[in-house]
Amino acid sequence: MRMDPVGVLFPRPRLQADPAPSNTVAFPHDEYRPHFGAEPDERLQASPRPPPGPREKQALEKEKDQQDRLAAEQIYARMRAERALVQARLAALAQDLQTEIQRIFQEVMIRRRKVHDAILANWHKVLIG
Repeated sequence: MRMDPVGVLFPRPRLQADPAPSNTVAFPHDEYRPHFGAEPDERLQASPRPPPGPREKQALEKEKDQQDRLAAEQIYARMRAERALVQARLAALAQDLQTEIQRIFQEVMIRRRKVHDAILANWHKVLIG
């Protein structure tokens, strides 16, 4: 038991007895934590928020509109990116197709010229002999 002087202005100081220390754990910084299942203290409950006034409503609506616009811009940006990707794929496909058509066309023209050259050579043999 510890004895501390409480009043020093009196002619004889009074002593106060501290209770014996217990094994209870104190919350840090005198934090309030209710016990599980205990009734909540009405003094600690938040007071109900008053309904928003006209300026608050306008501010909330403006913020909601800004959030909606931002979400729409994100969606449109994603759509533009997907469209650009599709257009790039289509352009690559068209380029490949055009290259293949050009290759086939050249092969056909070479084959025709060879056939025509052979026919002319045969005619030359027949006519000139």
